[in-house]
Amino acid sequence: MTQGPIDLIRLAGDGNGVALTEWQECLDALDAGQAITWRDAVRGPALSIERDDSDERLSVTIRDDVTTMTTVTVMVPLEDSWFDDAYDRLEQVRSTWPPTCDAPDVESA
Repeated sequence: MTQGPIDLIRLAGDGNGVALTEWQECLDALDAGQAITWRDAVRGPALSIERDDSDERLSVTIRDDVTTMTTVTVMVPLEDSWFDDAYDRLEQVRSTWPPTCDAPDVESA
């Protein structure tokens, strides 16, 4: 078995604007202390994250009910910079793969 990153979503082509908006909504909810599940309604892996009671760790579960029928859960230390890093990476992805025409329209005021 090779080691490396697991692609939860590929951002090439159409569809990336919606996925990135959903991920930002999940980050916002998680930052507010709520548990999240991302990409649960699509074919492919889903990512669930919840904080433990002490807010020092995250329980991260990747569930693939379609292809591998596998679920993996790991505990990840929640460092002070975790949310800043996550938001920074989201912005880097958005600048690399700008939203396509399928992203929700935002009207300027």
